[in-house]
Amino acid sequence: MWCLIFGKNNEIGLKRIKQHITLLSILLIAGCGALQSQYKIKDGSDLLTLQQVPMEKAYLHLSTATIFSGEYLYYKFYNLNAATGRLSGISRVAYVSLIDPEGKEVFTQKLRLNKGMAYGDFFVNTDLLSGEYTLVGYTRWMQNGGIDQTFHQTVKIINPYNTKRAGILPDASDSLKTRVSFTLARENWPPFAPTEGGLIEMAMDTAVYGPRSPFNLQLRNFKGRLGHGSYSLTIKKVEELEGPAVMSALQYAVASAGLVPKLPKRVGDSVALPEQRGELIYGQVLQQGQPVSGQEVFLSVPGQQYVLKALDTDDAGNFYGYLRESYSNGQLIIQAPSNESLEIVYKSAPKLDFSDLTNEQIALKAGDREAIVARSVQNQLENAFFSVKPDSVPAPELEDPFLGALPEITNLDEYTRFRTLEETLVEILNLVGYRKTPTGRSYIRVAQDFETFDEEFNTDPALVLIDGVYIPDVDLIRNFDARLIKRIKVLRDPLVLGGLPYQGVVYFETFEGDFAENYQAPNALNTTLDLPQPQKLYFRQQHGVEGSEYESVPDFRNILLWEPELTIDGPELFLKGFTSDLTGTFEVVLEGFTTYGKPISVRTRFMVK
Repeated sequence: MWCLIFGKNNEIGLKRIKQHITLLSILLIAGCGALQSQYKIKDGSDLLTLQQVPMEKAYLHLSTATIFSGEYLYYKFYNLNAATGRLSGISRVAYVSLIDPEGKEVFTQKLRLNKGMAYGDFFVNTDLLSGEYTLVGYTRWMQNGGIDQTFHQTVKIINPYNTKRAGILPDASDSLKTRVSFTLARENWPPFAPTEGGLIEMAMDTAVYGPRSPFNLQLRNFKGRLGHGSYSLTIKKVEELEGPAVMSALQYAVASAGLVPKLPKRVGDSVALPEQRGELIYGQVLQQGQPVSGQEVFLSVPGQQYVLKALDTDDAGNFYGYLRESYSNGQLIIQAPSNESLEIVYKSAPKLDFSDLTNEQIALKAGDREAIVARSVQNQLENAFFSVKPDSVPAPELEDPFLGALPEITNLDEYTRFRTLEETLVEILNLVGYRKTPTGRSYIRVAQDFETFDEEFNTDPALVLIDGVYIPDVDLIRNFDARLIKRIKVLRDPLVLGGLPYQGVVYFETFEGDFAENYQAPNALNTTLDLPQPQKLYFRQQHGVEGSEYESVPDFRNILLWEPELTIDGPELFLKGFTSDLTGTFEVVLEGFTTYGKPISVRTRFMVK
């Protein structure tokens, strides 16, 4: 007999995972009566246990720090162990927030960390006024150190279509002080650019290129395993306008040297919990304002790649669970099956206080007007042809919801159609049907397979789902329009979910996959999740290909290459690309960290003319 078992989240004990304490287990062992968004440190033993988990810090490699409306800003997130400088495996989720000049949050993006890294991007639309904004990168665990524990970098946004926040200065002598000065371009830049200590070197195949020309870049690792690590690379036109400089990994290592390596809290303080096993989902079940303990709670993220979790509330009515799995649907349905009327409260984590991250109004010099107009026109042309140069999002690796078991599939279009779901089960699926318990409660039963398995007879109900939505009360779907159902998948194997036995699974798949949109049930809460940033495959421009559709398309890229995932594990690595129609000085920037935690920053330049 094959048996599918879903473990209960509240059966987790205090243990080490990858040599780190799983902090949520402390709440269970300590008998914490209120799992809020934070945990309150009770005593010295609690504090010592928490401080065994190193604090984290983050470095973001940005593609630029001066960006126009109509452009993308790209970034790579490095989550680091604050004690060792190496990539951290503590948190599995990270966040990037854009803060406006008044210290108010514009948006926050969610990232799923893979071995301490992730990357993303955002498009600067015309809703964002000109000004100096702040990009902040952090994890929930970092929030315990306050805003100083996070990565924050000033970025200058120029919106030429609305200069409400941008002052125009009459000449350069009136310019406000800037945070960086740019070196004047030279005709011939050295082709090699070594790091400090000569770990990694970059070599271009020439120092001068023409428009739409191929280029080749070689990365050389002269120190063997000492140079092995994870990196990101950008090739971008040197900025013509004054603005903030992109912080390098080396600069960040110096600036972050004073960050706290362990939890800076005392007994009685509240602690933001790290998302060690995935995205943390939590809330509370109440009845007439009072907490309900021991209540079964089901989390459903619907869709073809659905997620189903079973949880129990604690003494304070709180429940929590981790979303480890990938999901592409931002809908979350929380259900607490009960004959009583219950209230489900979905809680969100506390936000950082960004109010101190304010910036001055930017000043644009009158002499910048020509460069701003030219770049705006170039951006409009690039965006006009975006459809022929799109980025792509690879399909996620689908996890088998039946964990390798082979369900029996019935495609209903191959049979005479019946109006209701119940009629369809009666007339077409003779192994599945409605039954009643001795107390009169309805359930759907899947017949046991005694011919294949030697198992004892049971009277357990089937686990029933429609488009990934768990259905605790099958009376609600008895008269569901079966003409909307495409197929039915039936698994006859027993399984355990949340400590409760089920005799098989009945999965109804609709044609549109939209059952969750209109699903309503007692003791159910329908809410939304912010989707994690997809790990895109960025478009690579090519030229010189006979018959290519791109030859007649304008190419005004100022970022020639953005490669967020580079792994150096050998003596050399080769990259290639094409220049655009733009001329001028371009800079190649490599940032990252070795496996030993050493920051690496390498830069070189070349000309296009």
